[in-house]
Amino acid sequence: MEFRVSPERRQPASASRRARVGALADALDGPQMDRLQFLLAAVRDFHHVGTLWPSSHAAAREIARAVGPGRRHIVEYGAGDGAVTAELLKVLAPEGKLLALEINEEFCDSLAEMGDDRLTVRRRDIVDFVQNGARELTALGASGFDAIVSGIPLSFHSAAERAMIVRRTHDLLAPGGVFIVYQVSPVFFPAVKRAFPKAKLTFSPRNLPPYFIAVAEK
Repeated sequence: MEFRVSPERRQPASASRRARVGALADALDGPQMDRLQFLLAAVRDFHHVGTLWPSSHAAAREIARAVGPGRRHIVEYGAGDGAVTAELLKVLAPEGKLLALEINEEFCDSLAEMGDDRLTVRRRDIVDFVQNGARELTALGASGFDAIVSGIPLSFHSAAERAMIVRRTHDLLAPGGVFIVYQVSPVFFPAVKRAFPKAKLTFSPRNLPPYFIAVAEK
C-alpha cells in the first residue's frame, strides 16, 4: 500500500524531525539474519535471547567503536544473529581471534556462515565459560583477553550469578582490556561498577528498543 501527501500539505522537515527519522532508520537497519527468522528464534528461546529485535547496525558500530581497533583476542557473550559480531570483525586485528559464544542453535548456524577465518563460533553457556575460560587463554597462549563484549540478558540472572559473571569476566581480561555490556535495562550496571570502579554507562537511542551501554576498562 502506498500513501501520498497532497502538495499543499507537504511541509519542509525540521532538523530535529530529520534526526529522529534518521535514528529510526538506523534502528530498523537490517541485521545478519532476516528479522522474521530472528523473531521466531527469539520467541522459541526468549530466556536466552532476551529480546525480540536484533541489534541495529548503528548500535553495533557504536559497540565496536567502544572496543577500539587492533584488539587481538576478543570474546563475545551472546553473539545472536551476528550484527555486533560483523562490526567486531572490522576492528579486530588482522591476525586476531574472535570467539563468539551463543547458546541458541539457530543463531550458531547463522554465525557459522559469516566466513571469516578469524571467527570461532561455539555453542556454550556463559556461566560455564566464565568458570573455565582460563583454558581458552592457555590454548591462545595469552595472559588475558583484550576485549569481552556481552549482549546476554544479565537481568535474567540472579543478582549473585550476575555478580559472579562480571567478576570472573574481570579476571579473564588482560590489563588494559575492556568489558562492553549492552542491554535494554541498566539493572546490570551496579555489578559492573563494583568490579570495574571506573566503568561508565551511556544511553544509545539508535536501537529498537534503545540500549544502555557500559564501557569498563581493567
